Amino acid sequence: MAEFAERSKPRAQFVDEAINLALQSKWTEAAQVNRAILDRFGPEEETLNRLGKAYTELGQVDEAVTAYEGSLKVNPVNPIAQKNLTRLRSLRAGKAPVPASQAKLDIDAFIEETGKTAVTALHVHADETACSKVSGGDPVKLIPEGDSMTVETARGIALGHLEHVMGRRLIKFIEGGNRYSGAVASCEGTNIKIILRETYQDPRFYGKPSFPVKKGGREEFRPYAKESLITRTSEVEEVEEESEEPIEELEGMHTLEPGEEDAVDTADSDEDTRKEDIY
Repeated sequence: MAEFAERSKPRAQFVDEAINLALQSKWTEAAQVNRAILDRFGPEEETLNRLGKAYTELGQVDEAVTAYEGSLKVNPVNPIAQKNLTRLRSLRAGKAPVPASQAKLDIDAFIEETGKTAVTALHVHADETACSKVSGGDPVKLIPEGDSMTVETARGIALGHLEHVMGRRLIKFIEGGNRYSGAVASCEGTNIKIILRETYQDPRFYGKPSFPVKKGGREEFRPYAKESLITRTSEVEEVEEESEEPIEELEGMHTLEPGEEDAVDTADSDEDTRKEDIY
């Protein structure tokens, strides 16, 4: 019976399992789940990128290279596979050890579909010294306070609060049963950005994305991974779309700046959201 249940699991459930294992730095198990996805559903660039990441963290350079090469066979211009292949081939040629990840959370693990993840700037009420105690990839937690959503690190360092509309939206979802994880994306002075991911959606919110995208830009987005903000020095890349407001979707993520009320409606206004955007 258990074997039948495993065989009947939908792809989205496998993907969630692989991502959650990566969030916990359980790279051996993450690699196993991603291999299972490939065996069951065939070659997929996102899965191959996740597998390459897991092998990299395990120090298995040859296997990581093979995984990223497989991703490029599916999509020859996949920037994540290209970037990681260049780095890994250099490491292999120089026989240098693969640097181990020092953080518990990896931004690569936030690979997901539109509506599930977002990068947003905080309204900061911390002093400039906060960033000397924080680095990219540090886990953050969301703390509802009235109708505002305060953000602090797992170690209790206060960072700021979410834009009001977004904060109220997530408070409603959290009170209804949704769960979220997050991490610092970048921190410079009083400019702090975090990345958030919906880790569980209560059935009552089916069809209502946590982070809705402007309808006019929906077709321009593709969910695939970007370079880690934890183990690399690259920062969150911002992509200019033709719309008036910046929206990012390099990993199934988009950027939400304070005041983007059009991009983040209240939860009751999403009746026309497409089911394809939700697991």
